[in-house]
Amino acid sequence: MTTVASRVASICELIDTLAAGTTLSARRVAAISAMIDEVAQGRRRRTTRKRRMGNSRCYEQVCTLGGGTFGVVVKARHRATGQTVAVKTLRSLPTQESVGELLREACFMAACSGHPSLVALRGVVRTPGTKGRRDYFLVMEYVGRNLYQVLRERIERGDRPFPEADVRCIVRQLLAGAETMHRNGVVHRDIKPENILVAQHGGGGGNIVKIGDYGLALSTTEQEDGTAGTRHYMAPEVLLEKPDRDTLVDLWSIGCVMAELLTGKTLFKGADKADQLHKIFDVLGVPGERASGPAFNSPVLGEEVQLWRARQRSAAGPKNRLRKLFPKALLSKEGFEVLRGLLTCNPLRRLDAAAALRLPWFVDTGVMPVTAVPTPRPGG
Repeated sequence: MTTVASRVASICELIDTLAAGTTLSARRVAAISAMIDEVAQGRRRRTTRKRRMGNSRCYEQVCTLGGGTFGVVVKARHRATGQTVAVKTLRSLPTQESVGELLREACFMAACSGHPSLVALRGVVRTPGTKGRRDYFLVMEYVGRNLYQVLRERIERGDRPFPEADVRCIVRQLLAGAETMHRNGVVHRDIKPENILVAQHGGGGGNIVKIGDYGLALSTTEQEDGTAGTRHYMAPEVLLEKPDRDTLVDLWSIGCVMAELLTGKTLFKGADKADQLHKIFDVLGVPGERASGPAFNSPVLGEEVQLWRARQRSAAGPKNRLRKLFPKALLSKEGFEVLRGLLTCNPLRRLDAAAALRLPWFVDTGVMPVTAVPTPRPGG
């Protein structure tokens, strides 16, 4: 485990412990916020000097951008510097649990600070002068519209979905961002077009994208429970509620995003968990018992999987129809190698981010290398 991953795990454990009791006071929130800042800046605390939280009144709201997992996101401007930021506010009256979730999200963002394919954290601030009620806000870099909006706009004006060169550029950035998240002990769990922000669209510089909204993220040390995320982008092991799933769930989601960018349509669109899993198996085939191992021995939908597997044995024709949906005219041999590697039902055989980035499709993406850059922090 890396140093950053270890720090993230310990801070999350502290937040959960305090939020579960009655000790998540303003002083403790400020202390945790200081720890999160230190993770973002790549250093450990060297002083016990009291740290004051930023003041939300330093920002003026410009407009509402949309809703996150646990809050509403607005576009705002720093009154002193003029810097434009995105601010997430809690949807309802703050509780210890909701404040804890906000701090967890800040911690996950801090762990990935500086990577150009991940939305940067600016800090956690609070509304001053509130005694009985303390409102906390998450301040992030402002990026722009999300990828879903950009894709819908292309289709509505009669353009084709993204060409392969653009998809390659976008997917490379998503994989690079995911590789950094996973190395630093963070599983996003909800990668989808709505949570991918477009900083620059088209033009000579290509499409510059960033992964945002860590509201459902987990530390890699935490145990999964149930399902989390958006059904149409959930990996099979998530739908089956396997407790031992890991960072590879994000790679499946990136594969689903890649497919959607090429066709303009959601690849797997089930009405519920069982239907979602059936639609996945209808395209990719049901993994055999020997190939899938323990990954599909789940009490959730286990009987349905056995029935689908039996029907597949008696059916004629190829079991995996993915190439038929993405012919060479739409996606090259090298591009299909990436898509097939991401959309592999058995997580033990699925590509991780680092392995995917080494494939020939990414040898020459036509964009600048993705490297970490310093993240400026506004005053206040």
